[in-house]
Amino acid sequence: MKRIGLTAMVIGAIASVALLFHVGMHGGSNRSQPVVMVLIGIWVLSPFVLLFAANAIAPSRALYVMMIFIAVLSIAVYLWAATGPGRPKPAAPFVGIPPLSWLLIAVAFVAGRRRA
Repeated sequence: MKRIGLTAMVIGAIASVALLFHVGMHGGSNRSQPVVMVLIGIWVLSPFVLLFAANAIAPSRALYVMMIFIAVLSIAVYLWAATGPGRPKPAAPFVGIPPLSWLLIAVAFVAGRRRA
């Protein structure tokens, strides 16, 4: 389970940033604002960094499941944002998913610590 979770986390992080830059380059929202794109990229990566840190502190099955879930959720939402017709606020999913992910990570971390 550990290997699957860590692999999903790496794939999720790479795909999330790639989709962010796809939306930024093709959506026209940040063509002239590369600093904003980098900052949002850091924001999008933050749940994956938090998962990596939580895994280093207290690895657990709940955390590995959350790695897979957050990777799939992030890719699905960001892929939705990157495809289809233009949206009035293309950055909204990229700003909203990280805090939701942090909350889910906290729940998985506490659940994993209680079982240990």
